[in-house]
Amino acid sequence: MPRLQTLPHRCPSVSIGGCFLLFSVLVPLSPACTPNAADDDEAGSETGDAIDAEHVSDGRERPAEEEITVPPNPIAPERYDCGAHDDPPPERTSPIAWSCLLDHTCRERFIIGHRGAGGDFGVVAPENSLAAFRAAILMATDYLETDPRVTTDGEVILFHDPEVDRVMEGTGTIEAMTFAQVRALSFQTDKYEGDFSCERIPTLREAIALCRDRAILMLDMNKTDDVEAVVAVIQEEDAVDQVIFDTSSLDKIDRALTLEPGLAIQIRPDTAADIAPQVEHYAPLIPTIVELEANILEEGAPIVHALPSRVTIDVFLSADLRAVFLGDLAAYAAWYDDGADMLMTERPYLAAIALGRL
Repeated sequence: MPRLQTLPHRCPSVSIGGCFLLFSVLVPLSPACTPNAADDDEAGSETGDAIDAEHVSDGRERPAEEEITVPPNPIAPERYDCGAHDDPPPERTSPIAWSCLLDHTCRERFIIGHRGAGGDFGVVAPENSLAAFRAAILMATDYLETDPRVTTDGEVILFHDPEVDRVMEGTGTIEAMTFAQVRALSFQTDKYEGDFSCERIPTLREAIALCRDRAILMLDMNKTDDVEAVVAVIQEEDAVDQVIFDTSSLDKIDRALTLEPGLAIQIRPDTAADIAPQVEHYAPLIPTIVELEANILEEGAPIVHALPSRVTIDVFLSADLRAVFLGDLAAYAAWYDDGADMLMTERPYLAAIALGRL
């Protein structure tokens, strides 16, 4: 890999594609590592577009002869790919007490696997697949972010994009397809090490069964309006204590809590000034997690911690990039030191290595 010399001290507010374009100029990326531009519009609103580049680069000159060493994934693919498909779910490996995960007063250094073990920038397993969830559990991940959608015949499945073609072998729109049509599709697997030929788009029920008491499912409800279908599955699977209902829509949270008052919720205030009004809206319920953009972390984290609750941020365009392109695993700790309690990452195994879990 060509040497990465100097990065700008402060990266402007850009989309995922824009930030990777910056890095593709500085460090050539393979097509497999470059986010799909068509995914940018939908993903941009949820991935921390306002980037605090202090965490992307410190601006240091790096000697041309300096080697950049990035630890490989230490989990063998056969432990989570099709070779493990019929095995019992892996044991939980996170050192954090299970009781802490849904306790808004419990502050630790938590890891969230984005779409399981990584989305656009992931290299472990197809995003939002059961293999990705198995891998993330083995990587000592605490929470698994995933994307419920509902098929035309009412099945709640897990898939990020409205269209299937970026990730699957085939074409179509999820919400215009039956479950049988969705289930017939195979994942594109060329960029992954291991055998994922058996993997299919999973249902929420399957994910709950796999992850129960191993990792909390963080349900990104921005992809569907069918709150009722999702909450029904949670209740039918006796999984209220296994999930977090996460969305930027206060209306969706209101509807979900009307159906199931015991749900843990994550809110996404746009500014530090929005935190108090949104929290007051749900009083006496305190959100289990508050997601903040990086540019309001310094101001917003003390407000969240005083509730008390926990702060999550996305590190796709900051710590993940520093770890992969600069070999700087300390970038993860920097975010925790600055007030984040939970980091959502595309490379959960690197975050776990950085925290001494692997």
